[in-house]
Amino acid sequence: MATKRLQIILAGQDAPEALTRAVQRVGAQASYWPLKRALQAEDHAAADAIVIVVPRDARKQSHALRVLFDRIAEDPRATLVLKPEGECVTKVSHPPSVPVSFACDLDDADLAVRLQTMFEMRSSLRTLHRGAVDRGREKAEVMRRYQNQMRIAQQVQRELMTEPLAGVGALRFSTVSRSVDYVSGDILDVAHIDDEHVGIAVVDATGHGLPAALLTVFIKRALRGVRENGAAPNWSPADVLTRLNAELFEAELSDCPFVAATYAVVNVNEGTVQLARGGAPYPIIRRANGSLEQIRTDGMVVGVVPDATYEVATLSLEADDELVLYTDGLDHIALTNGALPAPTNGATTSEVMAATLGDADNASTALLTETATLDAQAAQSPWFKTLRADGGAAALEYAAARFDTLRRMGSEVDDLTLVAARFRPAG
Repeated sequence: MATKRLQIILAGQDAPEALTRAVQRVGAQASYWPLKRALQAEDHAAADAIVIVVPRDARKQSHALRVLFDRIAEDPRATLVLKPEGECVTKVSHPPSVPVSFACDLDDADLAVRLQTMFEMRSSLRTLHRGAVDRGREKAEVMRRYQNQMRIAQQVQRELMTEPLAGVGALRFSTVSRSVDYVSGDILDVAHIDDEHVGIAVVDATGHGLPAALLTVFIKRALRGVRENGAAPNWSPADVLTRLNAELFEAELSDCPFVAATYAVVNVNEGTVQLARGGAPYPIIRRANGSLEQIRTDGMVVGVVPDATYEVATLSLEADDELVLYTDGLDHIALTNGALPAPTNGATTSEVMAATLGDADNASTALLTETATLDAQAAQSPWFKTLRADGGAAALEYAAARFDTLRRMGSEVDDLTLVAARFRPAG
């Protein structure tokens, strides 16, 4: 090292004579700075080491020292906080990249040893800092490229996932789709089957992010292939889920991907519905009078068992009734304010509700009527209250706003997809 340069920062008192002699002993060149000026300075790089001299009562300087340490961290130098007399300074927190020591009542010989050690650290600190800066730049570049790639993936997924229909015949659709990441593991597919029938699929693929999004592309194509190979008046939604189950096994995809799915076929003129589900939350019928019916069909998660079967429920929509399908991302939206017990063992919102309310007489449908049990339990959830009182469109709007709020707050959320199909026949 050439000339050793020492920055001495004075926090309310002159430099002790022992420090002046120590500087002479090590042959260093010292510059003296008031604390206020040091705090305002943008660059401390002229110094190879730093000594901060504090007064007897150094408690008032704690905040200023923290600020100063943060400045020094931009180009770390060994730093000594020196109290000429009295008890040593209580250690003040500082960035881990800045080597700070605290001392008091040192003579010139001890100080000279300290200073020499601090000067010798300069080269290593500079190398470490440059390496950290380079790694930070590399990480920033990797992150920038990752974000660009994810934006492209997001755009590709949006183009492949066509927008749901706004309305077909007497059906009017309200939809919500929110993803935790750039891309989603949920699928919402509303498409014509023939002049009288519409197929509605709500699917939740395993996991999150890009792997789940890639799986959704496969599932989307599989769903469309099933519809194209079927005769609409004669096949059941169970056929769709059975074929999708077989497609997942035939593809032999890695990591054993599976999906939770609901598929419904609706006659857009008559309001009749055939519906099957595989491991998805139980769909809900909201009647025009505000009562809620939970459609409870049997069916395993799709892609787990090769010969899985799926039960079909058949029901009818009257004027202003609504069919509501959703993924289990609703758990974080609906189960709020202590309304229901938290889901356990992977249970969905619908399963928690069913366990709370008990089985209904009808094996395929549990009525969520306005009983005292519902008022004390599920009715306390703002989402279900909104659905019952104001209908599907309002409930979906609430869910979207709630998702956005929770995500901004940093709370745990999952990909969220909902569709409400309202039957509004002419006349």
